[in-house]
Amino acid sequence: MTPAPVDTVGVIGAGAVGQTVVATLLASGLPGRLLVASRVLDQAAALATDLDDMRHTTASPTRVEACEVRGLADSTAVIVAVRAAFTNTNTANVRMAGATANAPAIRALATSLRGYQGTVLVVTNPVDLMTRLFAETPAARACTASARTSTPPATGLPSPASSTSRPRPCAGT
Repeated sequence: MTPAPVDTVGVIGAGAVGQTVVATLLASGLPGRLLVASRVLDQAAALATDLDDMRHTTASPTRVEACEVRGLADSTAVIVAVRAAFTNTNTANVRMAGATANAPAIRALATSLRGYQGTVLVVTNPVDLMTRLFAETPAARACTASARTSTPPATGLPSPASSTSRPRPCAGT
């Protein structure tokens, strides 16, 4: 059975995971429109150009565009695949390095998507912690379809008050 097409899916992140997600969505032909946002709009535009080439070779009906995060407001779903720049030097509890590095970007995205009414899927590692952090950021509580997890509270994540610098997670935020 062929699934019903989804109007628009937005993907935030043009790194390895974001590229894999958008390529898979494009090949599936599921969304009619695929929006790509990234911390650097030029990176999103380059990926959209590559995907447009792929669209022609796969005969996918999906139209691909680069945009800023605020351009995702009318998407049916938004997939968060961001990764902060960091080197994991932990030899024990390696998940916490990713959690600490990615937490400010996830909080910033949750804030920038305030009021978004579609579905949000967080695939940023560690997925369980970042999904919970996104869902529990006060601004994201206004997102009616944000996923919630039953993960116990994470320890070691920087609180908003303790984050002294926040990387720009995406263009437009």
